[in-house]
Amino acid sequence: MKCNIRMLQDHELYFLREMLYAAIFIRSDSGPLPESIVDRPELSKYYRNWGRMGDIAFVADVRDNLAGAAWCRLFDEPDPGYGFISDTIPEISMAVKPEYRNIGVGSWLLDCLCDEARKQHIHFLSLNVDKLNPALNLYLRKGFEAVKEGGTSITMKKAL
Repeated sequence: MKCNIRMLQDHELYFLREMLYAAIFIRSDSGPLPESIVDRPELSKYYRNWGRMGDIAFVADVRDNLAGAAWCRLFDEPDPGYGFISDTIPEISMAVKPEYRNIGVGSWLLDCLCDEARKQHIHFLSLNVDKLNPALNLYLRKGFEAVKEGGTSITMKKAL
């Protein structure tokens, strides 16, 4: 399968919202959440007002279909994200549509995001992941290390 990883285009900003919903890990003992959950302030800050200083986003394009996205953005102590470590460390969000999982798309997205962050002189990236989320294995393979555990999730950091 041919997959093109490229920067998110302005007319595709809606896709960040869609992928944020897909990124929410639902444990098997829970039912699906309403899609509107991503409009709550604690989640919408991951995609609203896109284009701030430090915002970076990539999409996976498979035969003109958006298959996934990986993006990062800076947060601050008064309004931290779930994977917040510092106001100088961007936090990653990412998701891949189910039909494109386990074939390398997530890995390619993450590699491109890390490469671009390095080019922009960013020294670390962070993220938060549920301990039962299969994506945890991807993050470990890509060099992310746990820095904090709380409840069902792990905050991780990667040096670039």
